Amino acid sequence: LRVAFYGILLFACGFIPVVGQTVVPVVGFCVSGFFLTEELTSVALQRRGVEFKERLSLLRGRRTAVLG
Repeated sequence: LRVAFYGILLFACGFIPVVGQTVVPVVGFCVSGFFLTEELTSVALQRRGVEFKERLSLLRGRRTAVLG
């Protein structure tokens, strides 16, 4: 649901002149990278008993590692 929301929002922002062709693809890359990292780490962190809100705060605390 969150991914669909961000996808629709970025798609709509893509029609804004100048910003839509320069900023939106970069933001979209970062958002999709964050969600991919969240998806890949979810199984390992769930097995260790880390709840969803704790996982998000853990990933937000290490943004450069998440986007890398």
